Amino acid sequence: GQQAATSLESQSIMTRQIDNRRQSISGVSLDEEMANLVRYQHAYGAAAKMIQTYAEILDILVNRLGL
Repeated sequence: GQQAATSLESQSIMTRQIDNRRQSISGVSLDEEMANLVRYQHAYGAAAKMIQTYAEILDILVNRLGL
């Protein structure tokens, strides 16, 4: 009963401390990495739209205007 609950709480605290220590050593913040991932996805999407626009302009110039 009580002893098992105390042991479980101690293990949970130790697990959190170890995980915090591991993250501080690795220097990787999952929140920061996710924010960067979203930023890179938006940049990729914007670049893809620019390339598509340039391709459409080139198509108009070459195929429709006969240049």
